[in-house]
Amino acid sequence: MYILMLSAICVMIVIICVMVSIETMPEDPAKKIFTSSLEPNGADHDRRVASRQPGVSGDEILEQLPYYLSGKDVVTVDMTRNTCYIGESSNKVGLYNLSVKKIQEGYQGVVRGSTWNGCCIENISPPFSYCYYIVLNDSGGVENLERLTLDYDRLNNCMSYYNGVHANGIEDPRLFMFEGEEWVIASCLGSSEQPHPCINAMCLFKISDPNNTLRIITPPMGTDVLQRQKNWAPFEWKGRLLCEYSICPHIILEIDPNTGVSEELYNTGSCNTNISEDASLRGGTPPIHLTHDGKSFYIALGHIRTGETSDYFHFFYTFQDKPPFSVTGMSKYFKLDGLERIQFAAELSSYEDMLYISYGVDDCYNRISSHRITDVMALL
Repeated sequence: MYILMLSAICVMIVIICVMVSIETMPEDPAKKIFTSSLEPNGADHDRRVASRQPGVSGDEILEQLPYYLSGKDVVTVDMTRNTCYIGESSNKVGLYNLSVKKIQEGYQGVVRGSTWNGCCIENISPPFSYCYYIVLNDSGGVENLERLTLDYDRLNNCMSYYNGVHANGIEDPRLFMFEGEEWVIASCLGSSEQPHPCINAMCLFKISDPNNTLRIITPPMGTDVLQRQKNWAPFEWKGRLLCEYSICPHIILEIDPNTGVSEELYNTGSCNTNISEDASLRGGTPPIHLTHDGKSFYIALGHIRTGETSDYFHFFYTFQDKPPFSVTGMSKYFKLDGLERIQFAAELSSYEDMLYISYGVDDCYNRISSHRITDVMALL
């Protein structure tokens, strides 16, 4: 009897010791997903986000703590946050999803102007989106703002709801450079040239002559014509207009800017998530070419939507600057400068030793966040 009791006590002691050792076991280094330049999100530090990181350990799903990447300098561009709209009531729009590049004294680029604005309780329905050219000073003050002279009547043919969409116009324009000139790629709705006017198609145009250069981009051969097209990321290579159609797998297209016809050139890497799913890695900023530590490559920001609330997270990634343009590095996922659910990075630019990210917040206002190139490269 005593022997049985003693044995039971010994077993209990062993179990308690094992449990204590598990509780105090040091964190697996593989789970430490950020460097010291990324700060935990305060009160949200214990919230877990299941997200996918392709290309490592068999494309496993990791549990990640949400972090944010804090810029060295953050400029808030607050044009319509407090008033909901600019302009007269008959022609009012909210401005968000800013896409500007750094210049010597300030920033310049484009911004979405929409009759639907996340800052406002009441909005105009159905929404219509325009493209504005914008120039900012270094403090984020607006020096110039003008609506681009497109024939917006050509983009007003989505007449009723279709698959949950009833909207028209130019959505989320992104600035990119091609042949030394400023161009825009955007998601378009309402054009009779699209497969369906209520299903997003990609379009592009030159800022200096938007009306005559506007083209609806034809997706590559074999693509479902009724698949919603968004978040393409164009870049110039040896005088040719190439474009990322997908990050994982990394699909590179060539676009003819004169016709809008696209053709698939390269397809590298693999991913368990279909590119049309919400959990897929999505394009964000048009890639820019960098040289760092004697190596040349393209770098961009992508985004992913995760969790029940579809939180937006970003990630840096790099890829080769020659065929087949394979992805060479990718950071973990992060928030930018805060905890807002929607953060939409639309432009990445470099100036001297810094990278500048312009992005929209909650479909309401905008920020520009700057980061040392060396700090960003340490994340990859």
